[in-house]
Amino acid sequence: MSSTDDVGEPSDSSSLAPGTVATYSKDVSWYVPGPPTVSPAMTKLLQEWSGIGPDSEAIASHVEAVREAAWKVHPYPCIGGYRFLGLGLFAHPSFNAVVDILTTPTSSGSLEPLFVDLGCCVGQDIRSLIYAGVPGSRVVGAELESAFIEIGYELFRDREKLGVRFLSEDVLALEDSGSTDLSSESLQSSAREGLFKLIGYVSVIWTSAFLHLWDLSGQMAVCRKILLLLRDEPGVRALGRQLGSRIPHEKKHVTNKGGLMYKHSPESFRKMWGELLGQTGTQDDEETSILGSDGSRWEVQAWLEDDHPFAVQQRQKAGLDSNTNSDWLTKVSRATAGQAEGDQASREKAAFLVWEVRRAS
Repeated sequence: MSSTDDVGEPSDSSSLAPGTVATYSKDVSWYVPGPPTVSPAMTKLLQEWSGIGPDSEAIASHVEAVREAAWKVHPYPCIGGYRFLGLGLFAHPSFNAVVDILTTPTSSGSLEPLFVDLGCCVGQDIRSLIYAGVPGSRVVGAELESAFIEIGYELFRDREKLGVRFLSEDVLALEDSGSTDLSSESLQSSAREGLFKLIGYVSVIWTSAFLHLWDLSGQMAVCRKILLLLRDEPGVRALGRQLGSRIPHEKKHVTNKGGLMYKHSPESFRKMWGELLGQTGTQDDEETSILGSDGSRWEVQAWLEDDHPFAVQQRQKAGLDSNTNSDWLTKVSRATAGQAEGDQASREKAAFLVWEVRRAS
């Protein structure tokens, strides 16, 4: 699953077996009691797209009821802390570029651009695209927990008008089909058959709080599937937002199925993609251009939100700070590994990594 900020566990979680969920009890540090503080951006989306409200009290009451249903599916921190209300894609510097790609007219019979949200959770970022004018036929949401897809329809009240295809599938199950038929007719047929048949068709992939659900080897496995889904042409891109760190390291994380989370720094994230792309030559810590083993050139951008003035401004605009502050994130993140308050503070300080991988040629 995915949402905006899946960040941690309570202080007693160190006694739990890796990969297990402690409890559905609400008496935990990552559950925010009562109604949420809904950002202006999400308020506008719920009012104008979903017809909920018009007053803020009605919106908060509606969201709280939906959150209770989502909590029963899985008590992730992003659910307990209302982090699914943040619009991470809207806050990304390339949001307008993505909208432009997905709204570009195509000639009859040519392949339309296609967007896939991997681990879309309740589909909040998908709704931000549709609200911005992107046709639903060009958008696919993939979410392993099908109940979250249904809860998304409840949250946004748009089952009859959204027009987006949702797939309940595991991206790690993807294997290369060997198909090279990129006709528009083949795409429409393939999309109905599942994520597997979208291999080689996708223009833009978005992942929010998704890659950090794995350790380093798991993240590399997912990124290989991302490359498998993307079209073999310049301009395609993957972008995302996830928990990171100034110092890359692995930590225990009880709600991750493997029991571990790898937190990248911008430098380690770029190096990971260099390895995935079969980079030729050497790469220093600041290098963003990667020459792949097949001769393709990629631009890999990664930064911590707090170091990027535009990102901080957009984060606030998109409601990514609602119900959360950096002290809370740091405390809960440390608690995941059962650490005391000052233990390895420089390594465990909470930070969010924003990134984009784009094929330049």
